[in-house]
Amino acid sequence: MTKDISPTYKPDDMVKSCNKLEAGLRFGQEGILACALGPFQSPIYWSAKEAAVLDISKEMLMEKRRMIFDMLNDDHSITSCKGCQMVYTKPYKDVDFSQLGHIDFSETSLCNIRCDYCYYTKADAFNKSNFDSLAVLKVFNKEDVVWDSAVDFGGGEPTILPNFDDCINYFKSRGTRVFLYTNAVKYSQSAYDGLVNGNISWLCVSLDCGTPSTYNKTKERNYFSRVMENLFRYVEASKKGHGNVSVKYIFTENNCSDDDIYGFAYAMLALQPNKVWLTFDFEPTKGLDADSDDFGSFDYSKLIEAYVKLYLLMKSHGLVAGHFEENHLSQVSRQGQILLERVREGIAKAEAKNNNLVSSIVTLPQEDFVHFKLSPLQIEVSDSYFEPFSLKGKRVLIAPVSNMSVSLSDIDELHEANVVGFIDRDPVLQGKVINNLVVYGYDSIERLHPDVILIAVNEQTQLLIFNMLNKYIDESVHILVLK
Repeated sequence: MTKDISPTYKPDDMVKSCNKLEAGLRFGQEGILACALGPFQSPIYWSAKEAAVLDISKEMLMEKRRMIFDMLNDDHSITSCKGCQMVYTKPYKDVDFSQLGHIDFSETSLCNIRCDYCYYTKADAFNKSNFDSLAVLKVFNKEDVVWDSAVDFGGGEPTILPNFDDCINYFKSRGTRVFLYTNAVKYSQSAYDGLVNGNISWLCVSLDCGTPSTYNKTKERNYFSRVMENLFRYVEASKKGHGNVSVKYIFTENNCSDDDIYGFAYAMLALQPNKVWLTFDFEPTKGLDADSDDFGSFDYSKLIEAYVKLYLLMKSHGLVAGHFEENHLSQVSRQGQILLERVREGIAKAEAKNNNLVSSIVTLPQEDFVHFKLSPLQIEVSDSYFEPFSLKGKRVLIAPVSNMSVSLSDIDELHEANVVGFIDRDPVLQGKVINNLVVYGYDSIERLHPDVILIAVNEQTQLLIFNMLNKYIDESVHILVLK
């Protein structure tokens, strides 16, 4: 695909851009745009009514992307993309508007519950889609889909869409990882099968309570027992196959009681999902500037206190929850960063006091990794002491597939090595070619005969990857972890 090179910019000019602006798409009730992250969103390409009557082509989408890009790089234009912390600089020659990367698939607001923090509930705006999102996606060829393409498949409630199964099959055909956000009220066999075969990388359920009474109050439906039953079925599928299940607790003014905190914590200990996420209701910050310290008139103090209590209660039993803002809203908004900082401060203070709630906190196992650093390539030979290291002539595998590891695969220090590919457990990624390297599954490690495996991933995942690799190698293979 030939890149769109405008005479306005020279190839080596440094310009402002964004991965979601170049390759992203959001399908929402408001229409088609590049993205919507938390309470912030990019300008609308076409309203829902406009999209309903247009025969949208890839060229039309590229033109819209280019228009917002030009506004972002024009000091005199006004666009909501300015101030977003996802924006970064890059050479203009690397800008490409022809690809398909991240997709926010929320074309309908129809839902079978009424969450009290949901905008659609507050506005009573539960509507069918006015346009065909799947038809728009099909203007992109499989070759247009980038290696890390993923879809946040939500709504509304996606499992009640008439074409839900068709959508799942489409994303499978494009090698797009599916992050399915469902309330789990309706059981879906396609979702179950997707977890088994790995087509659905993550299925995420916002439970947001620990008691049936709070569920009824905050969601206006008596479905707590049904949701728990379906959650157990989905976790069963994840244990059978390759997909993962996560459960999310969104703190609001109405679910901060001890009954809910303890009920949810012990339910998760019984369920054992792959991940538990904690986050906040960000509706009160909607419309505020992304780089502002202001929260308007809303006080998050009670929510932060409940968040810290739940986090530490689960941790005391060996279940460490994830901070949803860490990989989501804190990247684009100052409010998200501030709340995450306050949570961490609260956790640190509570642990320092060693009160009754946290006195039995389990110390999680830590692995004594052998670390390496770059520029120049060095290996750790003793505590914080590094010496030069060469990979010349060695067969090298890189694990897992991530933005960090993909960047690593292209550095000068690896050019003298025989880099044979990537290793990743995700079947959607396996078989893809990234930087001219094939992605293999863990069962291929033995036949690839690596001398060294380099782990390049965030700290939270390093131990998991390290332990998985050790199941497939012998003592002759060295595992090095990027510092």
